[in-house]
Amino acid sequence: MEAVRLFAFALPGYEIFMDGDAYAVVARARANAVSTKGALS
Repeated sequence: MEAVRLFAFALPGYEIFMDGDAYAVVARARANAVSTKGALS
C-alpha cells in the first residue's frame, strides 16, 4: 500500500490502485479530472 501512496503522489493526473486479480499496482489516466492539484492531502 505504501507503493500505491508513493505513485499517487508522483503521478497526480493518474488513478493509482491495487489490482487484486493481477497482483499489481495499476495506473490509469483520470478521464474527468478538472484539477488534480492537491488531490492528496
